[in-house]
Amino acid sequence: MSVLEDSTDTSLIVRVQARDSAAWQTLVDLYAPWIYGWTRRYGLTPEDGADVTQDTLLAAHRSIEQFVATRRTIPFAAGYGRSSVTRFATCSDASGGRQA
Repeated sequence: MSVLEDSTDTSLIVRVQARDSAAWQTLVDLYAPWIYGWTRRYGLTPEDGADVTQDTLLAAHRSIEQFVATRRTIPFAAGYGRSSVTRFATCSDASGGRQA
């Protein structure tokens, strides 16, 4: 996936904040594969990577209103992804393996 230009990122976030469902789908289509790939490079299994990707996008959706649309979307997605992977790894380690 190629990285979007700043103006496109900003426009996309503004449209998502305005509850444009097509914009949300565009964000998911663009960033879900990137987030998933990042989780796999981090060492998660395909199933765990899919779970973390879904958790990341859910967290993004829940807090999109607070996102300042002047920053790039990649750090936005990466921040959520790192948080999700960290939470997953912590829960997984505490339970002795994959989360239930």
